[in-house]
Amino acid sequence: MALNSHGHIFVFQRRAHPLVEFDAKGNFVRTMGESLFTRPHGLRIDASDNLWATDNGAHFVLDGRVLMVLGQKDHPGKDQSHFNGPDDVAFGKSGEIYIADGEENSRIIEFDRDGHFLREWGQPGWKKGEFRLPHTIVTDSRGLVYAWRPRECSCSDF
Repeated sequence: MALNSHGHIFVFQRRAHPLVEFDAKGNFVRTMGESLFTRPHGLRIDASDNLWATDNGAHFVLDGRVLMVLGQKDHPGKDQSHFNGPDDVAFGKSGEIYIADGEENSRIIEFDRDGHFLREWGQPGWKKGEFRLPHTIVTDSRGLVYAWRPRECSCSDF
């Protein structure tokens, strides 16, 4: 679930209508994304009220107006333009886009606001600099990136 600046509630689910919008009073507004997603997973709303959805079954991330798609649907991978089970998305203070590519790759990937690859970090494991399923990702006002994984929260200021 996510909330936009107008108080609208968005529910992302694994059902016939994967993305459902309700107004601030809880009234149904619309559904979106029918036949688009394989395994809906994460939903975020950025500072411009754009919806960002992760599909960890089809290996891609897209914004709600389909202005940008990161990854390639149904083509998992580990290079700069492919994911393998992306779980979450977060946004930096200058518009950076961070993807928790956690299901198989156990990495965080950073893109600029236009979707150009900047860098990645992490690999499978339990040691410093490694992740075991980075599942949820957020940023703070200082620009730190926090990725949750089982047993602990790890932080990086890359």
